[in-house]
Amino acid sequence: MQSLKELLEQPRVLQLLDENTDLNKKKSVIWDDIFQGVKKYMVFETQQVLKLEEKGASSASAISNRQRRKKVLCSVFVHR
Repeated sequence: MQSLKELLEQPRVLQLLDENTDLNKKKSVIWDDIFQGVKKYMVFETQQVLKLEEKGASSASAISNRQRRKKVLCSVFVHR
């Protein structure tokens, strides 16, 4: 997710995405592709966090892993 954030901070990448989307280029990456990818990632990560919550894992590593996943999910919505 971090590498996607870094890419989307580059003006040239944004310009190419905008151009490809505006011209409806079929074989190029467009904004819809980015949104679908992020959506799939969010659904997957949310399911993983819910599984960990259901298990009620209490080991230090399980708790740490759960907290890390929650932070990653939340960071998607925070713009710095």
